Amino acid sequence: MGRLRDEMSGRADEHLTDALAAAVARGELRSGVEEHTRELASRILGPLLFLRLMLGAQPDRETVADTVDAALAAWQPHP
Repeated sequence: MGRLRDEMSGRADEHLTDALAAAVARGELRSGVEEHTRELASRILGPLLFLRLMLGAQPDRETVADTVDAALAAWQPHP
């Protein structure tokens, strides 16, 4: 079971890391964010899974977008 979890999270981490690197390249996020992929994933998935599994609510697009924005807020470029 642990191997399956590691394999699944490894692939997910890779995809998210690639997406974060692309956002850095576009100037949307600060450099270094890619090193925090798992922390960011937990800040995004934790609240959404709680809503779905514990409260039985279906997160809408706005809720998902707000959750992602909140997780990435610290990595926004400085003005």
